[in-house]
Amino acid sequence: MIPVLDRGYVKLIGASPDQSQMLYVSSLLSGRLDDKTLALSNVLLEVKCPLFIRVQLTDLGFKTLSCRSPEELEAYIPVQTDIRSASMETDQELQASIQQTTEALLLNVKGYVMDGCDRQAAQVIAPVSTYTTVLVQTDLATLMVFFKKKGLSNVMNLYRKAFLEAAVQQWKDIKTICQIEVK
Repeated sequence: MIPVLDRGYVKLIGASPDQSQMLYVSSLLSGRLDDKTLALSNVLLEVKCPLFIRVQLTDLGFKTLSCRSPEELEAYIPVQTDIRSASMETDQELQASIQQTTEALLLNVKGYVMDGCDRQAAQVIAPVSTYTTVLVQTDLATLMVFFKKKGLSNVMNLYRKAFLEAAVQQWKDIKTICQIEVK
């Protein structure tokens, strides 16, 4: 399990074929690992992330499937360095405001449930920073596009690095073979 942010993670559940099998398959086809060969792979990840990251993953072409919701909702609160305003003092004020607002929204959800409201209906006001756990199904071709994508947010970039670390667990030389450099 690869930790991301304060409460998130990326965990490789399974991937096939492995690196040697993928290289063998590529030798039978074009002799190189092109998009068509990479698309033959299957990768399944368990990802705990803020809801806004799940939406971005879906927009990037990943298939996501919700896991059971936890009883207690958790939300991501950005650290001051992720806020990136004009000054450190402003970052600190914004971080405190975000934390206070998020905690109030989560408390409202809890209150509605305690008052007898359906749990799903009560979550309508939950912030997009609320953590969710999803299964992410993809292939290496989609992952390569993700690994090389420019202009991602700081938070999304942390998840991209974790996805790459998970891919390296199955395909040790993936960075070299596919010429990937994630900063």
